[in-house]
Amino acid sequence: MKKKKVFNKEKIKRDALWNAEKTIKCSYFSDNLPDNLLVVDGSVRKKNNSGVGVGEIKGIELKTGKIIFQEILNGEVSSNMAEYIAIYKASLWCELNNKEMIIFSDSTNAIIWSKSGKSNPQIHSNSNSIRLLQLKADSHFTNTKKKIYYWNKKIWGENPADFGRKNKK
Repeated sequence: MKKKKVFNKEKIKRDALWNAEKTIKCSYFSDNLPDNLLVVDGSVRKKNNSGVGVGEIKGIELKTGKIIFQEILNGEVSSNMAEYIAIYKASLWCELNNKEMIIFSDSTNAIIWSKSGKSNPQIHSNSNSIRLLQLKADSHFTNTKKKIYYWNKKIWGENPADFGRKNKK
């Protein structure tokens, strides 16, 4: 019988910090940064009482600050699902552009889902297009291993891809 993988959030955070600290030794948007760093964010605007709303995602090349993708999702999502879809889109962008990038996100849940290949949202979307994206992402991460690390705001400041909507409904 195959043993089920268990993901330890604290271990993932420690590993991500150690790897990221080796990589980022100066402030972002600097000429000293490697070319292969990508930071993503997912956000929900106009949240309703159930915790879902219109999702928006963004991905930025860290060295240049160039936005490589930004889109509004077609359907309501939770914040965690928006973050997960942002990581998925970044991973797809890397494959389509033949780039080996390190992806950073400030969502521990989305990183765990990406590493396990199985999302586990507590709040489910009623949108078929979001559900389809979730299934595609689960399948993608089951068959693809990417370098995905935690963006530590305490050390590096706010995620450069952040939408600036914290604590807003």
